[in-house]
Amino acid sequence: HVNRAVAQSRKAITAIQSTDAVSPESRKLIDDAIRDLDRAIALDANFTDAYMVRGNIHLLLGNNEKAAADLRQVLKLDPQSAYARDALKKLG
Repeated sequence: HVNRAVAQSRKAITAIQSTDAVSPESRKLIDDAIRDLDRAIALDANFTDAYMVRGNIHLLLGNNEKAAADLRQVLKLDPQSAYARDALKKLG
């Protein structure tokens, strides 16, 4: 699940960044990526990268509360994460 989650996530992020409107195909890709990341986290609750990627997807989609929750978890697991700290500051 971990490798699939990472691969799906990269495709989902590319789909989100490539257009202003999310097509049904891209939405399915995004939903699949989030589901796979959820599974990866369920298997390993300390999988920092999964929280980071899922938080980034939520951030790009404008799901700020979900993004913030994932980014706070990243900081809990990796207090040195400059990306998570900076992203949370931007979210307010």
